[in-house]
Amino acid sequence: MKVMWLCNSPTPHVAQALNIPGTPRQGWLVSVFDELCSSPDTNLIFTFVCNSLNPGINSVSENDNTYIAVNDEGKGIPKMKALFIEAIDKYKPDLIHIWGTEGLHSYAMVEAAKETGVIDKVVVSIQGLVSVYEKHYYAGIPGDVQMIPTLRDVIRRDTIRSQKKSFESKGKYEIETIKTVKHVIGRTFWDRACVELINPSVEYHFNNETLRSGFYSHQWKKGNCIPHSIFVTQAQYPIKGFHYLLEAVSILKESYPDVTVNVSGNDNSFKSGILVTAYGRYIQKLIKKFGLESNIHYIGMLNEEQMVEQFLKSEVFVSPSVIENSPNSVGEAMLLGMPVVSSNVGGVADLLEHKKEGFLYQSDAPYLLAYYVSKFFSDEKLERELGTNARSHALVTHDKEKNISTLLDIYSKIAGSNNESKDK
Repeated sequence: MKVMWLCNSPTPHVAQALNIPGTPRQGWLVSVFDELCSSPDTNLIFTFVCNSLNPGINSVSENDNTYIAVNDEGKGIPKMKALFIEAIDKYKPDLIHIWGTEGLHSYAMVEAAKETGVIDKVVVSIQGLVSVYEKHYYAGIPGDVQMIPTLRDVIRRDTIRSQKKSFESKGKYEIETIKTVKHVIGRTFWDRACVELINPSVEYHFNNETLRSGFYSHQWKKGNCIPHSIFVTQAQYPIKGFHYLLEAVSILKESYPDVTVNVSGNDNSFKSGILVTAYGRYIQKLIKKFGLESNIHYIGMLNEEQMVEQFLKSEVFVSPSVIENSPNSVGEAMLLGMPVVSSNVGGVADLLEHKKEGFLYQSDAPYLLAYYVSKFFSDEKLERELGTNARSHALVTHDKEKNISTLLDIYSKIAGSNNESKDK
């Protein structure tokens, strides 16, 4: 079976094969990629958009698999669509799997599939849903913070309001993408509800995600972590809820003056000077207001090995987002068996059972976040018990063999139904 993937960015192996810089993004795809590449019954055509290579289609073949970087020269959907049509005509995939609906390239591929008569062969995996996320973008952000940009925001035309409008704009294409396809892969009650509200006739296929391999082979231990330390994996955008976390930390600091928060990711937006964003400026003001200058630490971008290390040496993992589908970071923390506190948003409740495997709280209630973190800080037995339960659940949710088997079954079903319709 020839399967064409369309992804937001390349896996490290694909980047190396095409001689372009790698990225830690989409690391959770690596395990699935490796399984499919080694499958004797599947030929993978890995496709993504990359404007740093030659215009048009750049490809490399390796062991019956093909890696394609499409350069649309920044011309957008019409050019991407034309290049995708060219790729479909050349490689004639039995099935096209689009990973995510957030990007315009996903819509362009769907339009290309329509034009080439293979739309029934397309299945879309739901990652996040920008058409829904944009409704939550301002959550808890004061009006003056939304309205007053920094110099950096003005120069880059990247204000909080323009970010929300960008989500809204991309969301319109996302909605059309979901309306057009016949098949969707999801993993939570939330994404199914959102998808079926958009397209009630879509066939929904359930498939949990396989996470990065390093998280399966390690386990959190209380004795190896830094006491009263919290780890957060993202904080650069309002929907990640970092502003709420800071208020929670201010409450925690009353009982735990040594509480620390380590934040991974690109921290340029939080630095002083011309690089600071309006949201970053707001975060700086909150840190000063709550006297948290010595409690918050930005640790930059981390690779997989560094991420595992940071999880293991933290006492509690927190996901304070105001909206998510099922954050992989929560799954990774659970796989390691560590204490987890997460906002109860989107499909998170499908990952973690409240009070049995960790704690869930109302996203705009930082006092509850502080309460649940303090429950862990003050009770080592509770940390071990809930962490053990979380790991057991996560090993089922993120079972590598089961998840790849389910995915291949979905592929066979869609490709098989297509072949049957052709025979008729």
